[in-house]
Amino acid sequence: MALTHNFYTIGKKNNETIEIKVIISDDLILYINDSLKWFNTIWANSQENQGLDYHGVSIIQDKNVILFKMILGNWIGLFNNAPERFILTGDYLYDEDNYEQIEIDKEQLIKQLTSLINLCEYALENNINIIHEGI
Repeated sequence: MALTHNFYTIGKKNNETIEIKVIISDDLILYINDSLKWFNTIWANSQENQGLDYHGVSIIQDKNVILFKMILGNWIGLFNNAPERFILTGDYLYDEDNYEQIEIDKEQLIKQLTSLINLCEYALENNINIIHEGI
């Protein structure tokens, strides 16, 4: 089973609870992780930190949702230039003495990022937070 990160919002509309959830592959989160440290989040310990809590819960609020959305949009712009299938370099595999080579389907990757941008837009429109659950 592949590792994933869950992003969701919980809000109310017409007294009805609405939850929207987006699942993103861990391979993608690891690949773009450096840029995900460019916005602040609240972690489970109630402390503000940079980026996502890889193993725990993070809350993305206010202007940080805007930054998160912009970062995702720029990754989409970059990945739009990729071939239909391409390789991302993953973690170093000590047993094999080389780096993991992760084959990516461009359409699926862009769908994941677009879903996450749509989640950001929903959160901004409804003035609610985004919750991230790490692996």
